Order: sequence, then structure tokens, then C-alpha cells
Amino acid sequence: MGTDNSFWCPTRYAAAGFSNSTKTAVWLYNFGHTASFDPWTANEKVCNGHCCRGEELAFLFHNAPLAGYNYTEAEEKLNQQMMTYWTNFAHYGDPNGASGSLDWPQYTSYTKSVLHFLTTNNKVEDYQSDYCNFWDKVGQEC
Repeated sequence: MGTDNSFWCPTRYAAAGFSNSTKTAVWLYNFGHTASFDPWTANEKVCNGHCCRGEELAFLFHNAPLAGYNYTEAEEKLNQQMMTYWTNFAHYGDPNGASGSLDWPQYTSYTKSVLHFLTTNNKVEDYQSDYCNFWDKVGQEC
């Protein structure tokens, strides 16, 4: 509940507003994979066994081996996919690349498409809409 209110719902709200007001392409994602290794310290027990904010960085930058952790085969594939998307975005301004051959849909207030990063990625329409609609109704819009 706190994550939706503090992070996801304001992000969704801003992404919709930005894509509508500037006519600029926006891509939105949610990282939902819980790592096979423990990237958190003993002091962060709330994150152990759960996917917490920032956990995708170990996959985006492939830096877990620097801390002595190994990725599973599925996690290596996830890592490669993420690096490809981010590299394409940096180079072409589109995570799908120049040819558009990958499958990360643009986010708009109409499509509300989100790429949900897991070891088996999937597109989600209107991710967490029930929670965000609740927060919008009680005046939590950004």
C-alpha cells in the first residue's frame, strides 16, 4: 500500500501527464523479479525474499558478480534484455531499437501499458489501477 501510494501511483500519474502534454513518447516499467541471491544486508530484513525498490539495478548493470553473487540462467537472460532496452533507449531514444523489433509498448493515459520485468516478461495494461484509483479519489494525486 505504501509503495503504491509513494512510488507507483505518482509515477503513473506523471507519466500520463507527461505523455499527454508534451506528445513525447513515454515507456513505463515495473521490476517484479525477486533475485535468487540476497542483495540486501541483514539490516534490510523487510526486503529479504521480496523485490524492493532499486533491486533492478543489479540486473541493469550486471554488477552482482562484483559482490560475489551469481545469476541463474533465467536471470542472465533478464539482465541481457534489460541492458538491451536501456542501451537502445540511450542510442535511439526508443527502448525497442531503431527497427522497433522489441516489445516494450509506449505508455499513455489511454493505453496504460507497462512492461513488467520478470524472468518471463509480460505487458500489463493499467498496472495497479485499483490501488491508484483509490489514492486518486482520496486526493493523493501529484
